[in-house]
Amino acid sequence: MQANRSDPLDCRLVLYAKTPRGRQQRNQRSPDKVSRASSSLKAAAREREPWLIVASPQLQAPSATQLVKLHARRMQIELWHFGI
Repeated sequence: MQANRSDPLDCRLVLYAKTPRGRQQRNQRSPDKVSRASSSLKAAAREREPWLIVASPQLQAPSATQLVKLHARRMQIELWHFGI
């Protein structure tokens, strides 16, 4: 696919949407109450969003599943601030 109309750039696109796992928005301290904390709501929204992964066209060897796993590992590192 070409990503830009004025200055085309070849790329490989992978669209990935996780299946919903039936997340119950519960508090850890009191499981009978629904959590309304902003961090919890942001995490829930982040998990619902699909991923559009753009990769170099030279990366033909890894499958789409491998690219998704690699991106998931990278996102986990950034989420927990272990990035360099």
